[in-house]
Amino acid sequence: MMHHATAETHYWIRALRSLGLLLFFLSVFSIEAQAQTRSVDLKRLTGNDAITIDGQVDDLWDDATISPIDRTVDGVSGPTDASDLQAQWRAAWDDTNLYILIEVTDDQVNDDNEANDGFGVDDDSPELYIDLDHGGNASPGSSRPNCYYDDNDYQLIFEDDITYLGYCNFGGDSSGDDMPAVTFAESGTASGYRVEASIPWTALGASAPTAGDVIGIDVHINDDDDGGGRDHKLTWNDEGTEEAFGQPDSFGDATLTATPLPVEIASFTAALNEGTVVLEWATTSETNNAGFDVQRRVADKGWTTVASVEGAGTTTAKQTYRIADTDLPFDASRIAYRLRQVDVDGTATFSDAVFVDRTAAQRLQLRSVYPNPAQSEFTVEFEVPETVANVQLTLHDMLGRTVRTFAVGATGRTARQVKLDGLASGIYLLRLVAGDQVQTQKVVVAR
Repeated sequence: MMHHATAETHYWIRALRSLGLLLFFLSVFSIEAQAQTRSVDLKRLTGNDAITIDGQVDDLWDDATISPIDRTVDGVSGPTDASDLQAQWRAAWDDTNLYILIEVTDDQVNDDNEANDGFGVDDDSPELYIDLDHGGNASPGSSRPNCYYDDNDYQLIFEDDITYLGYCNFGGDSSGDDMPAVTFAESGTASGYRVEASIPWTALGASAPTAGDVIGIDVHINDDDDGGGRDHKLTWNDEGTEEAFGQPDSFGDATLTATPLPVEIASFTAALNEGTVVLEWATTSETNNAGFDVQRRVADKGWTTVASVEGAGTTTAKQTYRIADTDLPFDASRIAYRLRQVDVDGTATFSDAVFVDRTAAQRLQLRSVYPNPAQSEFTVEFEVPETVANVQLTLHDMLGRTVRTFAVGATGRTARQVKLDGLASGIYLLRLVAGDQVQTQKVVVAR
């Protein structure tokens, strides 16, 4: 006997099918949400910036991305409320260090249990996980079966002025600092504590990174409420089964960003034209640009400002600039120039240097004497070509007597000071001699 399905039966069949699909999709979305890898951009510091590691939040942290530490892992409960435990972190980098700032709200701070576990995870302590190549080993180590770390994977635990290495770094020895190159400072706050640290790239076995590099990173916070061991834990990326201590593929993504310059310099050139260097530069955009200092350096001497030019403030229109350096150091064969760009708040950044090479001396030449008249000394500038030898510089009185003699050993352009001690006021003759070549110039001594 056949039974025909009623309309009510069809309704319940369709409802159950819909419910099954809904539960399936919810489970998929739940798994995906749980497995979602977090990412963050890390601020690059400019060459003039320097974060002082003192546990305080200085201005250089202002525009670094703040990330919440709010995930939980199995086996360790989350906090009871916001005052019990909540945290956030931010990071920055330069060619020398990775910088980290961790801020924790904790109504009961304990760090008295270090001896029980050897490296601080049972106390109130932050952990920083770093993976420079965002990789790891395909199989665990033979001596530590849960460890997939390779040579540039690290678990750092900050506690009691000591940076401990984690289990898979073969650290955890409470007898001393496992990472002495790391500098960190902890300071108490009204609602908890703060940790600030700088980690040299060299301490991680790396050279200076490049903007655009992506490294693995995670930050965990351990919470001990009663001094008896860890009660709660929060993480930034790791979630569910706790894996960060042994598997770097559980870390989040951190991109090392390049800091946009307040002024985008499109070109900067220097050209020598008959004893004058013409410097020209152009910008494609400017933000809060107060202006430029044009700086010059010769040989191993320091940079000096030779001109200042007002900037265009804030603009996206192309700007062009030009100055001429007419007072060149006489004896310089190569001159370097750079731009010191200054923001309206006084912050300065520097351009790459450009260079001007001057041609070698072509003939024996006595160029100038200054000051003239002179009282106690004067400077003489002269040129000696490489083909000339046995050059002598002499000073004579009006009777033809030699009162000063200087051997000239170097070729090229030279500026030499001549002391006038013991010489009476009057007119003297300065002679630059090389074989049958002679250059002369009168010098007046006025006491």
